[in-house]
Amino acid sequence: MSKSEKTDEHWPKVSVSGLEADIAYFDARLSMLEGNVSTTHQEAQARAYQALESTLIGMLLKLRMQSGNGIKRSNGKKQDADED
Repeated sequence: MSKSEKTDEHWPKVSVSGLEADIAYFDARLSMLEGNVSTTHQEAQARAYQALESTLIGMLLKLRMQSGNGIKRSNGKKQDADED
C-alpha cells in the first residue's frame, strides 16, 4: 500500500452536495458577522471562515472537473461555461 493510499483511507469521500452545503454554511456565518466585527476574536473568526470557504470552493471546482460534471441542459448535453 502506498503512502497516499494510507492517507486517503482515513478521509471520508467528498461529495459535491456536501461541499456545497459546507460553503453555504460558511457564507451564512460570514453574513452574520458582516459589519458587526468588533473584537479580535470575531476578526479571527471571519478570516478563518473566509479561508475555509475559499478552500472548499477550490475543492468543489476540482471535484467537478475530475468527475466531468458540468452544467447540463435538459436534453442531457453539457453546456459550455460561457453560454447562457
